[in-house]
Amino acid sequence: MQQGLWPVAAPLATVIALGIAVAMFGVPGLVLLLAAGVAAVILAGSAARMLDGVTGDVFGASIEVSQVVVWMSIVAAAHNGWLTPLLFTRG
Repeated sequence: MQQGLWPVAAPLATVIALGIAVAMFGVPGLVLLLAAGVAAVILAGSAARMLDGVTGDVFGASIEVSQVVVWMSIVAAAHNGWLTPLLFTRG
C-alpha cells in the first residue's frame, strides 16, 4: 500500500482538512484535527505493537476511529457551548 501512495497525498489531505476545520470552526477546528490525528496514531501504534506492523485494515480502522472521535467531539463540544460553526448557519 505504501509503495502505491502518491508522496504528497497525506500532506495534501492534511492541509485540506486543516483548511476546512478552520473555515468551519475557527481555532477550535484545529483541536478537532489534532484529536483525529492522536486517535489514528494511538490505534496504529497499538496495532503495530500487537501485529508487528500495520495492514490496510489497520489504516481503514484508523480512518473510522478518527471520524468517530471528530463527530463525538463536535457533538460534545456543541452541546456544552464550546464549539459554534462559522459556516452554513442561519444568521
